[in-house]
Amino acid sequence: MKLFTYGSLMSQDIMDEVSGRRFPSFSATADGFQRFCVRNEHYPGMVADYAGTVEGVVYDEVDHVAMERLDIFEGEMYTRQTIQVKQKNDDELIEVMAYIVKPHYQHLLSEEIWSYREFLEKGKRLFTEQYAGFRVIEER
Repeated sequence: MKLFTYGSLMSQDIMDEVSGRRFPSFSATADGFQRFCVRNEHYPGMVADYAGTVEGVVYDEVDHVAMERLDIFEGEMYTRQTIQVKQKNDDELIEVMAYIVKPHYQHLLSEEIWSYREFLEKGKRLFTEQYAGFRVIEER
């Protein structure tokens, strides 16, 4: 299974820890979506936005055990659904899974576009120390 990631899971070490193993990956973009900051958090949420484009990382060959761990990590706010992305420097559409913010949680998103660079510089350490999803996975 292919999984498009657009937030904290773009970071290889976080993905490895959450999924329990390492998967091949490549850069991709999702047209028709936008990535916003979640209020008072260090991670984003992605929603449909016809004018938007989100850059991310696709992990390939993700097995069912890893997907179950990722579902737990992502939590109730997100739903996993099929979308199409383009591999960087290629116009061919690829079907992938992605975690999209459920409609009844979209009020938790700010209007600020989330930045991966800022996450790496300012938020990653706090995210890995504070995000409850890590504890839930450890308990299972």
